[in-house]
Amino acid sequence: MSTWSRSSPLCPCASGPRRPAPAPTRRLSCGNCYSVCPDNAITKLGPGRGFAIDLDYCKGCGLCAAECPSGAIEMVPEE
Repeated sequence: MSTWSRSSPLCPCASGPRRPAPAPTRRLSCGNCYSVCPDNAITKLGPGRGFAIDLDYCKGCGLCAAECPSGAIEMVPEE
């Protein structure tokens, strides 16, 4: 299990608000992100279709990115 601290780039308080961004060349498919999201911001799209992140519910905690074994989610600064 990955962890982060206040100095980690995954911590939303370290460098301002951040949001998850799925990497365009990778697919969200294993479900780790879905199971660790405390805000229920990740939705199953159906068999073989992966997952979607609803930024209206996401608080930017970074747990999804930390738990993604393939690096399909990265935290980026909010615009």
